[in-house]
Amino acid sequence: MKLSKNSVIRVILVVLLILVTFFIFKNSFENLATSHQYSENVMDVIAPNRDATDYSGNSNMERLIRKSAHLVEYAVLGVVVMALALNIRNLLKNAVYGISLFYALFIAVLDEHIQSFSERTSSTGDILLDFVGSMIGFAVVLVVYFIYVKCKNKRATGNDEPLIS
Repeated sequence: MKLSKNSVIRVILVVLLILVTFFIFKNSFENLATSHQYSENVMDVIAPNRDATDYSGNSNMERLIRKSAHLVEYAVLGVVVMALALNIRNLLKNAVYGISLFYALFIAVLDEHIQSFSERTSSTGDILLDFVGSMIGFAVVLVVYFIYVKCKNKRATGNDEPLIS
């Protein structure tokens, strides 16, 4: 049995979705000390010569890193979810876009709920930030997809009009 190119891509995207979701939940289950250590490690890369006494565990730099991490991990989730949605849209029609939005929001809420069981805090602001990250990922995939479709149509018709008009 030979799988089609679309089926292989679909399987890869489902596996990536599972891995990204697992990564998000793995980070949620980390205790406060480990979570702060991750931020400290990133700060060491970004500003290796900073004064170690400036680290208060709640510095502006750490806050920026932690919020950026939320945005990035959910942007990656958004990319994978929207790529999968575009791949399976023929199966589920337009409902796939609503399902994608719901999945991203559901994972964000569940992520913060998991954190509430540890000494870490959960916040509505983080849920919003996570969802915004997902929307950024969705937008990136949609822009790339529509540029691809436009280029493909342009090649097929031999039309020389600009991509963006």
